[in-house]
Amino acid sequence: MKITEIVDTEFKDVERQRPYDSYELQKQEKRMARRGKASAPSGWYSGGYQNPRDPHEYVKTTHKPSHLHDDAYYLYVSAISHLQKKKYYNPYFPVVYQVRVASDPRGLDRPRYRLEKLQNPQNYPVETIVGMVETMFNDPSQIITSKTEVSEKNKMTIWRNIAGKLDDCLHDSNSEAIANIKDQNLKAALTVIHKILQKRGTFEPDLHGNNIMIRGTRYGPQLVLMDPISDAGASIVSDDDIDDHYEYEDHLQPDDDEEDYYQSSKSQ
Repeated sequence: MKITEIVDTEFKDVERQRPYDSYELQKQEKRMARRGKASAPSGWYSGGYQNPRDPHEYVKTTHKPSHLHDDAYYLYVSAISHLQKKKYYNPYFPVVYQVRVASDPRGLDRPRYRLEKLQNPQNYPVETIVGMVETMFNDPSQIITSKTEVSEKNKMTIWRNIAGKLDDCLHDSNSEAIANIKDQNLKAALTVIHKILQKRGTFEPDLHGNNIMIRGTRYGPQLVLMDPISDAGASIVSDDDIDDHYEYEDHLQPDDDEEDYYQSSKSQ
């Protein structure tokens, strides 16, 4: 079966879990806001943490319920999970251990992801980043221009340039940028992502310096496309939608439910 045929299939292997409570989650957010505490420290879509039982695993979940059919990250990670279950592994994709969806009593969904823990490019010397550029691209000068001095000071500029060139590839699969890709695994990964973009016309490429990370391997550092597409917030359920789903407040407490959810997830 071709990769694109696998991506075209429906992802029916996502696991469902016991209910949680969107309304209590919303109230908790508002309480924290009143106290001046950040309820969503990791990002506007989701937050995450290292699994305390496994230092190689990262657990990520949305801050609010999600419209899954409009959720670019959910569809991307589900596609990668589906490919991996079909024994297709691409080093540029994150390793997905599990995708689970909790549904509350009113049908609002909240996805949770268990992924490999990746590394920040700032932890690597600039020479390593340059070596990655030379491995991925036929003409590294398109990323490291004559105006860019190779130094620790400019390391993240080079990293952002990598992301920018890959984003160009997703905007136009026939562009000069895609012709500059040397690594065939990288071309294949970009083809899968482009297929998802074509299938969902409302999604947009969203590769930037914060959406690519590094996996350390025995062969050297490997770039990973963590979050390459965006739904521009269309997947996030609004507070008004949450209010419309609830007519009473007698529900589960989110803290207890979240712990039960995590314990149940680990026992699977």
